[in-house]
Amino acid sequence: MKRQIKFRGKTTANGHWVYGSLIVYDDNTCAIRNRKSQPWVQPDTVGQYTGFDDIARRKIYDGDICTTRNGDAGLVCWMCNGWFLDCEPTHPTRDKFCIDEVSDLQIIGNIHDDGLKPLQFNEE
Repeated sequence: MKRQIKFRGKTTANGHWVYGSLIVYDDNTCAIRNRKSQPWVQPDTVGQYTGFDDIARRKIYDGDICTTRNGDAGLVCWMCNGWFLDCEPTHPTRDKFCIDEVSDLQIIGNIHDDGLKPLQFNEE
């Protein structure tokens, strides 16, 4: 499977999300180039597209907070050569789930805008 290598980050100018190709400079500043512009972004907000979409067909990025139909909620992150839903911060007794094994993920926020808090699956 060939996936898009795509990034997102919050701009330093106004905090809006931008999406595109990541550029990291020697002084560790970052920009994201897209078709319209190349704005500076806050390095700690940069996240990579996982190659997976949620149930609403929204692209899932590193740093997103997702939930599953059975109530497991966690942070999307890269670990051990794969994308995982790390449920420990929201459910200390739960484990980590490999994203490609979960078909019903729903994005409910991201670590940069919402922090980590227990949230539930939203049936639509």
